[in-house]
Amino acid sequence: MDRILRHEERYWAATATAAGVPWLDGALRRRLVAAATLAGAADSRQAHALTALAAAREGGSGPENRALVGWLAGLYEGPALLVPLRPDKLGEALVAAVLREDLRTGPPADLDKALLTGVLGLDADGQVVHALDVLARLGTADGEVTTSVAQALAARLPALARRAERAVQAPPTGSGDVSLLHGLLRLVGAELLERISAATRSADDNALPDLAAALLRLGDLARSYGRGEEAGRLYRQGTALGRDLIRDHPENTGHQRDLGVLCNRLGDTARAAGDRSEAAKWYQEALGIAEGLVRATPSSPVHQRDLAVCCDRLGELARLDGQWSTAERLHRKALATARRLATAEPGDASVQRDLLVAYNRLGDLLSGTEQPHQAAEMYRQAVMIGQELARRAPDSTVHLRDLAVSYNRLGDLARAEGGLDRAAAQYRQSLRIREELARTEPESAASRRDLGLCYARLGDLAHASHQGEEAARLYRNSWEAAYTLVRDEPQNTTYQEDLTAVRKRLAAQLRDLDQRAPGDETGDDAMSWADLARMLRESAGEADGVDLDDDVQDMFFAELGYDSLALLQVAGATGIEYGLCLDDDAIAEADTPRSLLALINATAADLRRTSRRPSNRRAANWRAGRPVSVSALRSWVVGWLTGNLGLSSAQIDLGDTFSACAGFDSIRALDLFDDIEIVYGVYVAFDSGWGELTIRKFIGDLHADVARHQQR
Repeated sequence: MDRILRHEERYWAATATAAGVPWLDGALRRRLVAAATLAGAADSRQAHALTALAAAREGGSGPENRALVGWLAGLYEGPALLVPLRPDKLGEALVAAVLREDLRTGPPADLDKALLTGVLGLDADGQVVHALDVLARLGTADGEVTTSVAQALAARLPALARRAERAVQAPPTGSGDVSLLHGLLRLVGAELLERISAATRSADDNALPDLAAALLRLGDLARSYGRGEEAGRLYRQGTALGRDLIRDHPENTGHQRDLGVLCNRLGDTARAAGDRSEAAKWYQEALGIAEGLVRATPSSPVHQRDLAVCCDRLGELARLDGQWSTAERLHRKALATARRLATAEPGDASVQRDLLVAYNRLGDLLSGTEQPHQAAEMYRQAVMIGQELARRAPDSTVHLRDLAVSYNRLGDLARAEGGLDRAAAQYRQSLRIREELARTEPESAASRRDLGLCYARLGDLAHASHQGEEAARLYRNSWEAAYTLVRDEPQNTTYQEDLTAVRKRLAAQLRDLDQRAPGDETGDDAMSWADLARMLRESAGEADGVDLDDDVQDMFFAELGYDSLALLQVAGATGIEYGLCLDDDAIAEADTPRSLLALINATAADLRRTSRRPSNRRAANWRAGRPVSVSALRSWVVGWLTGNLGLSSAQIDLGDTFSACAGFDSIRALDLFDDIEIVYGVYVAFDSGWGELTIRKFIGDLHADVARHQQR
């Protein structure tokens, strides 16, 4: 790598003279190219800011700076104005070398002029995100580079966390930008967090509270976007800092309160992971801190509010564990505090929101203890507060979400009392809000989960009203939302429980529909479940933890580990063994083994009714007068090749010739041509040039032959 860099340095020196900047020395050339590799520049403004920083010059538009931009822009071609040194490994080696050089020479008096600190403070988010990605690829293997990165983040992380928070906030006409947040989360691992904390202590002990606040802010953002594991890591590091601050400043109530907030957040992440005992431990610690602060300053509304939050958290745990009396005591205590604070501060939206949440929590408890009328009153109070808050701040996603929650609660009560129409009206009001929030916050885990649960509620109503197709549609929408959440955060037990619950509902609904499907009760199915299970095993095997002999017919193929390529092979094998051409769109919609089996048997039943030779299981769809598409032929041919050559579909490239397929010889060619004649009734002549024919060209020619045959 060093040899290649030396070669590039000779190129930089030669081009510098030609570009009119012969005064550039070798160290400055390296620094400028490293800066371009680290941050890039999409336009002239970004380029001038970057070169002024790298060359430690005041201002970014002087003649010398314009010459530097011109030289850098001419080094390498690409879509941006300043293009990184390629390949990536070479560019990363240069960046690492320059960071090591900066570390050894020591930081400048003005940290903003240090290369990495300056880059992370550039105005353009795109340049900062690019730098974060480069640093993440560098990793933590090089101790000097890691130290340099930690020192820069110690100075910049609080500001970057605030920038990330502003960026993700969705404007009224679109969605927020999460690239800066994701860049920070990719970079800031456990080891680097400890290095950042150590660098902050070393540089300025007074900056530790700002760092702890930044970790809390980033943790909240990570959790809201389904990154629970990263959130927990950030909260734990923030908690460690909080304990250090209290140890050094035991009289500082602000540090104590911050630690209590972090303890509550760790309780939330533990609860989301299904560990209620761990959650209770953190909530109890937060409660102890809040009670101590209230005793010390009983008139403080902030500390009173914190105490109410702790009671709410512990009350929820008690309710989930069936400890009704404990839960009611805690929730009523939280509600009393929230009422008192809301009365004192009617214009404070955060205090009013606390009251809304307290009403909903107590309503949940009363509903669970079969006190529906009292619960309904709590929910109606919450709706009135939510409507007022949404009226005051119509663009607030928090207030809109709270209002949707309250509508759902009233809908749940109405449904429990048998008022399906009243329940549907409440759920639809909630759905309108949920869909809008999901549109404006497409990456928000909370918005996606809320929308999925709302679909499930409406699906339950459709099922109860005997609207089977509508119920299946709504359940499928709910399953898709739950599945993406589990895929993104598999350790979250709440998401797993959501997925399991809606999958059972959808499976039951699909079974109901299958029982009413034409031909389902004939008792003369062409394919059995054992046949389909065999084909699935032959096409893609079985994923770890999956046994097709278990009751898995109503599980989704995605859950079983079968992708579209596996189903393509099954479709091809079905064509070979049963003479069926399955409709591509229908295959895409068959997302469970039961629905695929029903599709295969329905297609076979239709063929039996229309074919002149119903007893021949290998009779083809062309005999029923049904056109055969190119994609259907492609599925059949790929299925034949995978089934007869022992290949996977990933090993078959349609642009390859047949002779390039391992195991395909003249004997196999004759077998293929014979099966084509049996299934499609088309004679394929064998000639000496078959081996040089591409699979794609063969399928195209075959489609033309089949089409001509059908027209006869």
